[in-house]
Amino acid sequence: MRGGHVVFRQPVVQHTGEITEQTPLDVWLYPGSPAHGELYEDDGISMEYTRGTFSLREVEWAGTAEDGRLTIRQTHNGPGVPVRNRMLVHVRGDRGPGFVRIGTGDLMKLDAPLWGNGGPGSRYGDGFLDIRLPAGTTTTELTWGR
Repeated sequence: MRGGHVVFRQPVVQHTGEITEQTPLDVWLYPGSPAHGELYEDDGISMEYTRGTFSLREVEWAGTAEDGRLTIRQTHNGPGVPVRNRMLVHVRGDRGPGFVRIGTGDLMKLDAPLWGNGGPGSRYGDGFLDIRLPAGTTTTELTWGR
């Protein structure tokens, strides 16, 4: 992947009606120049998006897996559109950070058993910093560094 990009991913679904609040959203970040991405979601079936029934999420980020800043904003959330409760951020890098913060509070570093429990926190392995946001997070700022 070329640096400076934001890539949104989710599990494969047969149709958009299968996407619920529990469908995880993965945000993959690749170091390079600062990046901006937007994720637009609607029900995928009707014309209700013309009446504002859609969701728009913006992501801005700069940095590396060692030192970075990520801002996530829910800029539009129309009625009836599920807000995903589960978001994971993955940042490509050669080394992990010393700390990860969400807002002004530190996120816990999680070892393999704790990561498997599904709670918020961070880990580094296989060339990626992985950050699991607290359930229901729609707007936040993440920072990480040495």
